[in-house]
Amino acid sequence: LFMTAGPVMFVRSTSASAQAESGTEPAAVRLNPTGRVLMMPLPLMDGDRNLGEVVARINPDDSILVRKDVVVKLLKDSVKPQVISAIAGLPENAGHIEIGEIARSGAELVFDQAEVALRIQPKADLRTTQNISLGGVNPVMANARTVDAALFSGYLNVIGGMDYLWAGDDSSDKTSMHFDLQSAVRFGNVVVENEAGYDGEVDSETCPHEAICNYTHESGLKRRNSRIVYDRPDEALRFQAGDTTTRPAGFQRITDILGVAAERAPRILQPDTAGRSTASHSFIVERPSQAEIAINGNIVRRLKLQPGSYDLKDLTLVTGSNDVEVTLIDDTGARRTVSNSTFYDRRLLSEGDSEWSLAGGVPSYYKDGEREYSDDEYAASGFYRWGLSDRLTGDVNAQADSNVGMAGAGLLVATPWGFFATRTALSHSNAGSGFAVGVDWDLINFGDFSGLVGDDTLGARPSLRLSAEYRSDKFRLPGDFLTTASGLIYPSTDYWLQMSASYSTPIGWGYSATLSGRYQFGRDDDASETPYTLRGDRYGADLTFSGALTEMINGSVTLGYSNESYLLTAKSSASDNRAADPEFRVMARAFVRLGTNTNITASHDSLNRQSIVTGYHSSSQGIDRWEATVDAYNDQRPSSGALGGSLGYYGNRAEVRVAHNTSLTDLTWSGVGADLGQQRT
Repeated sequence: LFMTAGPVMFVRSTSASAQAESGTEPAAVRLNPTGRVLMMPLPLMDGDRNLGEVVARINPDDSILVRKDVVVKLLKDSVKPQVISAIAGLPENAGHIEIGEIARSGAELVFDQAEVALRIQPKADLRTTQNISLGGVNPVMANARTVDAALFSGYLNVIGGMDYLWAGDDSSDKTSMHFDLQSAVRFGNVVVENEAGYDGEVDSETCPHEAICNYTHESGLKRRNSRIVYDRPDEALRFQAGDTTTRPAGFQRITDILGVAAERAPRILQPDTAGRSTASHSFIVERPSQAEIAINGNIVRRLKLQPGSYDLKDLTLVTGSNDVEVTLIDDTGARRTVSNSTFYDRRLLSEGDSEWSLAGGVPSYYKDGEREYSDDEYAASGFYRWGLSDRLTGDVNAQADSNVGMAGAGLLVATPWGFFATRTALSHSNAGSGFAVGVDWDLINFGDFSGLVGDDTLGARPSLRLSAEYRSDKFRLPGDFLTTASGLIYPSTDYWLQMSASYSTPIGWGYSATLSGRYQFGRDDDASETPYTLRGDRYGADLTFSGALTEMINGSVTLGYSNESYLLTAKSSASDNRAADPEFRVMARAFVRLGTNTNITASHDSLNRQSIVTGYHSSSQGIDRWEATVDAYNDQRPSSGALGGSLGYYGNRAEVRVAHNTSLTDLTWSGVGADLGQQRT
């Protein structure tokens, strides 16, 4: 190398000296003034990357030849296949080609006299795309003190208490104990989980304000759950046998079963690395440039790039619209910005990833705190979701019980115009065959719109959501018979078409406004009446203003017109559960922070005639803390309400809590003259 390079370097040096002394224009510098062929090993460079070494043949006429097969081998990862094919097709002489001939392939191979190297200079769009990972999916961080799991381990939680029901006008006082046992025992990779308890004469659970409870409480030992679980976390697989729950997709409903279940659940078993879709963004660099990569205005990476095609991978995105900007400053100082907007939703899977679930068994439910089974019924459910691309996820699903069979499919797609979700299903039952279809369009955080003022300083941006769902008259869902089986019944509606829309936008000064509307066309089928099923068309429109009133107070006010009240007729006969007359509505909410560990929340809803106030205080955070709560509830329609409070201590090995609740009847705004109802401690 030194012997062959010496004459070249000498010629360059003496030539430069002669030019400086004479003041004449630079003469062409000879590479090989020796009159014989020189063989010189040279590095083949692509920007700052050394691709390998090429032995160049420099002829007396300064032409440079290189072995074609060596050049093809070294360039295959730097240029696109069509360039490699073009070079391979060039005529050769004893396996060598002249470097000037390579320009016919779209790439230039030149001799850099300053560096004594060969440099490949293809057009930017002929380079292979290089990936730039921004680490949107964080790697698992191993604990510095990893401990192997024991062969056998387990735990037992004991939650016990005493309930005292105070004497009333038509009842005497009652005292009873209750306790729950929660246990898990692991042997190898198999875990056995159990939950059971004892309920005394006083029901430890109280019926929620918005529900009706038509079961009769009984005391005694009660089994809640028993199951065997086997996990293979490296493959995100879970297998269960016993009391388990189906996972839903599309129109499917969640069903408790006694049976078996298998699922691939990356979001559950690999929440830090798997099952997440990330975005990519491609751009071309024409000249050596400094690049600044920003997502939603925040610079996440600065790096130096050579000419070529690049693909950003693993962009960390937020739900909704995301603005990705790459600012390029080339070696001449020219600045260019490449922008792209993309929509993201956490339900998307990455390309090639999948999740699935399959379960079957006997339907089950809780009644009076005890697990019950529908022995003469069966339930089966399954779905398969896969990432067709980082922006498109599809699913197929099926569910059935003894009365209804249903199959469906859906698509989730992120586009420059928002996020679209579609779901379809076909069902067959004793009522006949039916179908359902639903479409959602979410345009979240998409930027300024229609001249409304956006509060860019807080990152607040407008959002638009549209949704529609249609169900034919004979469409049925498997598992509907379980709705009332538990005796704890919440209000439900039966509809054939449901539509909703909402638009939110910042209006400045830290406040935002949301305009929303809903219309639900009820299905009046008397043959399918069930308790607490609300009938008739239900609709409403609201305008909500929300924001921080002061540094201590956040709140919102909703003004609307609606007939969506679910109270008053809820505990009446089914034939009376018609939609209420529409009326103007005011809903106000406030959150007052009085300190780091003290706050008060309050709300009032004029449509359902409900008011709730809750106060909270804790001595600290984490374990070894004291907590106190006080709450008041007022329901004006039946003129009833409740007052309550609790005091608790939360330690490392135990938690202790005492609470009292008093129901009130004949309640007025002033509270004067209210009668005490049931009291429980």
